[in-house]
Amino acid sequence: MRKLFLIFSLCVLSVPAFCQLGVNLELSQKSYLRYENIFAQITLRNFSGKALIFGEGDTSNGKVEFAIEAPNGIPADKKKTDYNPMIGFVIPPGVSQTILVPVNRLYIVDKAGSYRIKAIINHNQLQHSYESGTAVFTIFNGIMIWEKQIGVPKLYHKEGELEPLSRTARILSFYDEYNKYFALMIEDKDKVFAVQRLGHDIGNEKPQTETDSLNRIHILLQISPKVYTYFLFDINGAIEEKEVYSKTDIPPVMVLDNSDGSVMIVGGRKAIKDIDYTEENGFPVMKEDNL
Repeated sequence: MRKLFLIFSLCVLSVPAFCQLGVNLELSQKSYLRYENIFAQITLRNFSGKALIFGEGDTSNGKVEFAIEAPNGIPADKKKTDYNPMIGFVIPPGVSQTILVPVNRLYIVDKAGSYRIKAIINHNQLQHSYESGTAVFTIFNGIMIWEKQIGVPKLYHKEGELEPLSRTARILSFYDEYNKYFALMIEDKDKVFAVQRLGHDIGNEKPQTETDSLNRIHILLQISPKVYTYFLFDINGAIEEKEVYSKTDIPPVMVLDNSDGSVMIVGGRKAIKDIDYTEENGFPVMKEDNL
């Protein structure tokens, strides 16, 4: 369950006089669910002896690109976008700067399989391009646990638009080499609205799911023998509520009130952080002394 940072850097250290820029690439995960956001953390160390300004002028034009080898062995296609995540960065001489880049905003990386990636930095004040070492990550389709077609309530209709397409909500299970996770995906035939990791799949029970009168998605996930996490997501996959429950004589369950379409949690009690559970990598986990 421990979060692993994968660090890949490259600079011609054997000839330091020619190394004007050190480039370091970090990925916090080795595995992703299809359409999940993929962020690359890039750290640049300026050895050039002058400030590097990343802007749009003739003397400050610099950018980051990626060389990505897709599962079929050919380069991943770039998306049609003018987005340059380096704009606005200034790196003084001898100083390091770190930037988080959403790789899947710049490149098409939505097929299952293994990818190889490295970062490439270009700047018109530098004589050469500089690149990081190569990292490897894997994208999985996941195994579907639950699926439901849901309409878009009028509350979310945009003024003047036609009736929005119905959406498909799915809960998927996938393995990231160290842990097995559940994730929620919401999409229609044209767009993926959200991919949200829910927590660890401990292999005991599938998540409990309900939709209410607004077609919001309620999920109750058992994350240990005694601890449960409750989520409430809107139709776009934005989280509206998150609570942690502890099992008592009666375990927590979700109950749908058919009279008004509301959903409530019955049984259990609200869990207390650092007493009933702790958090690890953003996910509630049971305290070891409560096992």
